[in-house]
This record gives sequence, C-alpha cells and structure tokens, in this order.
Amino acid sequence: LDLVGEQYVTLDKELDFVARYVRLEQCLVTGGFEFAIQAPPEEQLATVSIPSMFIQLLTENAILHGLKKKQGHKRLTISVTTDQKGTDIRVTDNGPGFDIRHVEGRRVKTGLNVMRQTIALINQKNRTADRMRFAIHNLEKDDGSIAGCEAIIHIPHGIRYFPPIAN
Repeated sequence: LDLVGEQYVTLDKELDFVARYVRLEQCLVTGGFEFAIQAPPEEQLATVSIPSMFIQLLTENAILHGLKKKQGHKRLTISVTTDQKGTDIRVTDNGPGFDIRHVEGRRVKTGLNVMRQTIALINQKNRTADRMRFAIHNLEKDDGSIAGCEAIIHIPHGIRYFPPIAN
C-alpha cells in the first residue's frame, strides 16, 4: 500500500506490488489462472521509473474484464522489454477482448482516462522526440476471432517526471 501514495515508482517495485496483487486475485477467480512476469534482471528494472499503479490498473482490468468472464484455461502475462529507445511493458490476457463501448461500470473508463491524461501531461513537459505512449488492442487468432487483449506502455529513456522524483 506504500505505492498508492507515491506518484512514481521504480519498475521493480511496481512489478513486485503487482505480483502480490495477482496472487490474491488468483484465489478469487474461479479455476484460478496462469500468471507470469517476463522481465530483465531486477537491477535493470530499478533504473526505470513509471507512474505508480499503472501496471496494477492494467492488470486489474485484465483480471476483472477478461479472465473472470472466461471459461477454461486463463492466462495473464506481464512482459517487459528494453531497447535503445526505452522500455515497453505489455499486460496480456487470453480473455474475451476489450470493447470500451461495453465496459461495465465507470471504474475502467476512469482508470484508463487517468492513465491517458497522466501520459499527456508527462509528454507535454518532456520536449523529446520519443514520447510516453499507451495503447490497448485485441489479439486475434488466425481465423480472426479474438484471442485476448494486450495493453502496452512505452516509457522512453531519459523521460523526466514533474515534480521530479526524489532520490
């Protein structure tokens, strides 16, 4: 719960928090679900900062609106990759997909809107070519049917947060 009061946290702390959250949720989803985090070493994750609760929000949405509704085998994966431009974080589930027009309740829409607004403010303060980005899309099988949902956050190297992160 310490993360809730923080504006920004390191990626290793956010992923640790999310892993703990997922362990609790696995007990509440009928039949449980498979969960995996694929990420670089913790030392590398400790050098990347992210707005607090971003990954948790996407994970919560994947569980509540994807996996809880799915019959059969359920899977949630968080993958982190880095390259010369920055860090990409993907939250992927094999649920029924995402349709903003049919989301139940306001919480998801509000959470995603807060993420988008936060990213817009961060990008406004950073005058760099590479910007923080967020996208969400459905995954498709070869036959065109929906195979799940994937949310992606891109954090460019050297992004600055305002107010600055205290060390």
